[in-house]
Amino acid sequence: MSKAYQLIQAEFVKDHVLRLCYADGVEILADFGPYFKDLATPKERVFARPERFKRFKIYGDHALEWGHSALVFSAERLRKGRSPGVLLLRPKAAA
Repeated sequence: MSKAYQLIQAEFVKDHVLRLCYADGVEILADFGPYFKDLATPKERVFARPERFKRFKIYGDHALEWGHSALVFSAERLRKGRSPGVLLLRPKAAA
């Protein structure tokens, strides 16, 4: 897998926003709020609650997951801005 799509760190910022850090140095702020509001199934919406949203994990180096794969987002699709309902707030290029 290309370093451009290897997710090495993810951290909670606020609300439904996470900072995603990739192996090539690119950081992205991703807002999952619209996804939970408009696209999530009732079973996925439980992860919108603050205490559940903060319990995400990096799966391998290629995805974010909540609840033992109950909700999964591909690191590549997030990086490319191709995850429906997830807004990229401020992509930051590597130095």
